[in-house]
Amino acid sequence: MSSQKFPPDDEPPLKRLKTDNATLSEDALSIVLEFLAPKELMSMAFTCKGLRSKISTRLVCRCALMHSDFAGRTIHELYILMKRKAIHVPSPLRLLRLINGKRCECCQREKVNFIRNQGFGVFFCWDCVKASTAKLNTATQRVQRNPRYAELLGHPRVLMEHFNGGRKYFCWSRQFVSCCGEICGPLVTYDDIQTTASAKTAVDDIVSHAPPESAYEEFIEAYENSTADASARQTERYEKKRIARDATQQKRKENALRMIGQIRELLDSSWRDYALDYTDSRSWRNWHGIPCVRFKIGVCNELLEPYVLSPSKAKTKSVVSSLAAKIDGRFRAIESFLKFSFLSDAAPFELRLKQYCQQRYPDLRIFLRNQYIDEGFYPIFASTDLTDPYKLLIRLMAPELYDGVLLLPLSVASPPSHKQLASHIWRAEWAERVERHSGRISIREGYRTVFAVSRTAFLLYKERAEEYISWLRNQDGVQDLFVTYAENDTLREPEFLEFLLKEDFAGLKASQERSRRSFPV
Repeated sequence: MSSQKFPPDDEPPLKRLKTDNATLSEDALSIVLEFLAPKELMSMAFTCKGLRSKISTRLVCRCALMHSDFAGRTIHELYILMKRKAIHVPSPLRLLRLINGKRCECCQREKVNFIRNQGFGVFFCWDCVKASTAKLNTATQRVQRNPRYAELLGHPRVLMEHFNGGRKYFCWSRQFVSCCGEICGPLVTYDDIQTTASAKTAVDDIVSHAPPESAYEEFIEAYENSTADASARQTERYEKKRIARDATQQKRKENALRMIGQIRELLDSSWRDYALDYTDSRSWRNWHGIPCVRFKIGVCNELLEPYVLSPSKAKTKSVVSSLAAKIDGRFRAIESFLKFSFLSDAAPFELRLKQYCQQRYPDLRIFLRNQYIDEGFYPIFASTDLTDPYKLLIRLMAPELYDGVLLLPLSVASPPSHKQLASHIWRAEWAERVERHSGRISIREGYRTVFAVSRTAFLLYKERAEEYISWLRNQDGVQDLFVTYAENDTLREPEFLEFLLKEDFAGLKASQERSRRSFPV
């Protein structure tokens, strides 16, 4: 006797989907269909009539929202219009075609990803949307004098789009029928609006041919019931992607740190301890193309950044050895450069520059952390020509030289007024003696000349300023607060320097009093 079990006589038999080779109950089929992606659901619908009949509005809405992307945006835009009951109710198969659409359903040429937020509920490209609409200008007297236009504009089931502000509204100009013979798009066209505005019938009669409001409930209910599950599914999907991305990034960082350790072991012992010092980048997990670590020395950062971004480039020992050899070679070139042997002790400018640089960069580590050191300097570092290191040093020191740092004493800190004076003098002399003679004077000769003239002028102005302060102290009725102001600002302002040069102390005092009116005479 067969062991097959049969249902009791009083239990209704399960509805089954019959195929050539197997049967599947409708309960199981409904569960399976909910897990299909939009493309898979489309393929299944065109398999046979039995499966196509199982496509419902609820199923399509849930499928589109659960998989989000363009399909979810299309359903969301349709929900806004269906909530207003302003478009024809799409059939389940049309909804399925819309969430899988790739081309404009009007011209069949332009690519379209989803229904636009101003697309009137049809899968049109922008050119076809513009060609299918008519303009209604509410600024004309004909519209303003007819109160029916205002009622039509405020009617929830009359769909008019308002582009780019102003008083121009765009209405659907014609009734659109899809390739499957289904009426699509807005309920009310431009001709309907004009007919209703000129007739004496009620405004509600304009939508008398529309589907009943109950026909929209299935779509609205399906959308609202699926949003919570879709949001949870989307959050879960994003969380899985984030975890996978973080794991990949962490593995890449571990590989990069392993590579850095291998390179450090091959470096020269003189700079092995600090050459590859780095800090962790804060935003490297959030932005593509940002390395996970940044080296404190710009030389190493520019050389190793491509390998930190993609550690697989440095898998072989030969690549690691080559990187270590490049770092060693460049560090040795910089170490030789820091002897400043190319600067002559016989020239006052070059001697002063050498003294300043030796104090500014006492060791290799401090020099290497200069933000201006990059790959562009290494062809000059490796050169044996004495003019190239000089040009390199001038290029590195140009911002500081332009501020007149060589005019100030090296051993003691200078007051702000002296720093300002040095900057004024150097900039003025540079513009006078070098910029005006561009091309007719070498950079080396220009710096020597500007330094000699500026140093003489700097000492002169300092001496005259000290004489002026002494003269102020001997004047009757001059407050100590004004003397303090004169000590701080006499060398700061270029207009005051002219009085010092002429030794016109009375005129300088009068000029400072005018600019400092809060002090009594």
